[in-house]
Amino acid sequence: MPRKKKEKGDFNIKTFFITSIVTAIGLVVGLFWKDVITAAIDRYISQSDTLLAQTVTAVLLTLAAAIIIYLLYKSQKIATQYERVVKKTVKRHGKVIEKRAKKYSQILKGSTV
Repeated sequence: MPRKKKEKGDFNIKTFFITSIVTAIGLVVGLFWKDVITAAIDRYISQSDTLLAQTVTAVLLTLAAAIIIYLLYKSQKIATQYERVVKKTVKRHGKVIEKRAKKYSQILKGSTV
């Protein structure tokens, strides 16, 4: 039985839960790193320089987070562009390539064939 074609506004519960779980894990990891950074500042920086050290650390971590988010966004954009190219190629070359694209799509999504 053929699948219904997804519309742009369709809600995908699997993606929602995976995103929520990844976000929660990221939050927990971030809280652990906060404790590590705070302990390192307390241990290696004198009390008079603590505010400056915390500010510098916050700025550096914000820059690192911004770079990581930008790289993730860029990789997603590249993947979307690649997907468009694959779809155009499939339309041009018929069912043989469509079967191969489906197989590789499943591999990229993490399922086994």
